[in-house]
Amino acid sequence: ITQKLEVICTGLLLPIFYATSGLKMQISSIVNMSAAKTELIIFAGYFGKFIGTILPSIYFKIPFKESLTLTLIMCCKGIMEITTYGVLRDSQVTQEKTKCE
Repeated sequence: ITQKLEVICTGLLLPIFYATSGLKMQISSIVNMSAAKTELIIFAGYFGKFIGTILPSIYFKIPFKESLTLTLIMCCKGIMEITTYGVLRDSQVTQEKTKCE
């Protein structure tokens, strides 16, 4: 039963969730920001995740190849981030538009 439910969840329900989350996003909220600023924010986020994962791995003496693999896995966006953002947006904790100067 687990395999059958997994097929339904990952093949049908998950793509529908991603599509509805994408439709709720307002692209106009980032139109006023330059492409360089947007890329800088994205780069800073990935760099922070990379350093935040690789340094503890080195501290705990995990081999570099394994820590690099863990870092790449941690840098991938997942369902939890999208769900968390959706819940925060729906409960009006976060705002759609932010002021970027």
